[in-house]
Amino acid sequence: MLEQNILTGGEESGGIGTSLYLPERDATVSALFLAELMAWHGKSLGELLAALHAEFGEFHYGRIDLDVKLGQKEKAIAYFTSEKTKSVDSWDVTRRENMDASSYISATSAG
Repeated sequence: MLEQNILTGGEESGGIGTSLYLPERDATVSALFLAELMAWHGKSLGELLAALHAEFGEFHYGRIDLDVKLGQKEKAIAYFTSEKTKSVDSWDVTRRENMDASSYISATSAG
């Protein structure tokens, strides 16, 4: 953020940082920016969120951390990165991404 013109950045656990203040995650400043945004638009948080959903669609995030035994991690990575894996539980795999030596899959409800 200090080296390039980056306004804001987020992390998967919900932290948000901005170059407008400190290039660090700061919940108080983020809350103040959000309050300012609500005041500027004259809308509630729910109204702003509904507008985002209308324009970009809803986003749902879920995460489960597991402690695994030796060898389980490698088997799971092989399974989820395999082109043969077409669904996970009742979710159809819709996209695969390989970034930074990590693999990600996106899925949508099959039913």
